[in-house]
Amino acid sequence: MTRAASLASALAMILAACTDPPASASGAAPAVATPEPEAPDAARGAARIVALECSRCHETPGVAPPAQERQCVGCHRAILDGDFEAPAADLRRWRRSLVSLNHAPSLVGLEGHLRSAWIASFLQAPHDVRPGLPATMPRLPLSERDAWDVAAALAGPPEATPPSPAPDMVSVTAGLELLDARGCYGCHAFGDRAAAPPVSSAAQALAPDLRHTRARMTRRALLAWLADPEARRPGTSMPRPELSAAERAAVADAILGARLEAPPDAAPLARLPLLERPVRFAEVSERVLSRTCWHCHADPDFAQGDGGAGNTGGFGYPPRGVSLMDYPSVSSGYLDADGERRSLFAEEDGTPHLVRVLMARHAEVRGAPVPGLTGMPLGLPPVPLEDIQLVETWIAQGRPN
Repeated sequence: MTRAASLASALAMILAACTDPPASASGAAPAVATPEPEAPDAARGAARIVALECSRCHETPGVAPPAQERQCVGCHRAILDGDFEAPAADLRRWRRSLVSLNHAPSLVGLEGHLRSAWIASFLQAPHDVRPGLPATMPRLPLSERDAWDVAAALAGPPEATPPSPAPDMVSVTAGLELLDARGCYGCHAFGDRAAAPPVSSAAQALAPDLRHTRARMTRRALLAWLADPEARRPGTSMPRPELSAAERAAVADAILGARLEAPPDAAPLARLPLLERPVRFAEVSERVLSRTCWHCHADPDFAQGDGGAGNTGGFGYPPRGVSLMDYPSVSSGYLDADGERRSLFAEEDGTPHLVRVLMARHAEVRGAPVPGLTGMPLGLPPVPLEDIQLVETWIAQGRPN
């Protein structure tokens, strides 16, 4: 398998990188969406899951994993574990660059575990839930109805959740002491109370920030999880906490009711000024396009027939005809929603389209997506501002080859 083929299989599809809107300082659960009058259709949702190719990253109920060359996380895991058929020198080189998509949570066993309403809300507005995962759930082509159908297929119909009583602050305090004493912060962040630890294991990578639990889970589901994680979701990396029933209740009170500060507002973000030195395509390709963009924008003839979601289509997206592998391909542009060929360098409000989508990814991770624009790279960490500066300088200089 070629390097490009492995890159083409690495699009970010991490549903488990799932966060919620921040909990209020009072500890009350954030609001989640309520379904439309039409009942969610689990069968329709299951078909949508197949169409979105969720199994390329996640273990998916009722769906067999695709061939290895079509897997994202599976391909990365095979490389990291030494199970990928390739020359040793190539494996060593690839391992050095495998940062994102090395882990993804399973979608099996979510019924009775996660709130269906939360899943529907998250699919419509993905945000970071698991600080240890560099990638997050990408913004997929899902309508509101699609989101509710997919949630029903994964977690069952929405259940009525009665208002929670005010937390017992004595129990909350005891629960916070237990979270600290039992080493829970060795894997989990908890809002402003505990920072995410450095990632050195799958358990740490997949551990969600506990601030989001109050939107993701009911108290009943949380208590069942604390009693025996493996029984609830076989294969989980969460160890069984050695807690009595009273201690589990206190920990649940702390997770669901502790006062948390709202996350600080992100500092203003602005593009860097154009560089004064000459920039040519070779540098742009080496620093930006061939490092990240080839994952979704490869040439089919070079990548075993799969040009990636941004070129030949995938993950629910239609073909956009964007290959970024060489100068002529980049210059050929993309297909708009009407199938018309457009330039990647056409300006809107003085900003080239390619720069707009790169900056839009920064906006998405800061919780302010640009209406009508999908940020790139899809679901992966944003391209550094210094690299966007390089791209914009190259475009401003007339895109010299």
